[in-house]
Amino acid sequence: MDHHCPWIANCVGFHNYKFFFLLTLYTVLCAHFIVWTMWSSAIAAVDQETPFAMMFALLFGQTIASFIAILGTLFLGFHCKLVTEGMTLIEFCEKATKHRENGLKYRNAYDLGTYRNICASLGPNPALWLVPVGLPKGDGLSFPVKPGARGLRV
Repeated sequence: MDHHCPWIANCVGFHNYKFFFLLTLYTVLCAHFIVWTMWSSAIAAVDQETPFAMMFALLFGQTIASFIAILGTLFLGFHCKLVTEGMTLIEFCEKATKHRENGLKYRNAYDLGTYRNICASLGPNPALWLVPVGLPKGDGLSFPVKPGARGLRV
């Protein structure tokens, strides 16, 4: 298991992490699309004589979309970092953060390099990375470790 997500009311793990990641990606893309295409309408509503209800709806929608776009972008960036480093959210919270607090460098035994880490999360076929098909290989119980990781605690 990677983590429990209250937004989708489900645990995110090996078999559904790709779908969670794509949901986050598409949410951020849609939020940015809304923000940037609605911007001129929101500005025009303030500049012209627009009924209060219409102006409120436009500005409220613009504010919510901007909020989702900004926070979603940060959240997506964080998950991109986790995917490229071959780390789960629980590993980040429990291991990497604890090592950083103690002044140690966390060496992840499951970090196989950027490309292989992405394949481990989004599947082996790069053409299918951005569509919700083509699950990653494996059973979700055993994972390859990087060469020379024998001395690392996993």
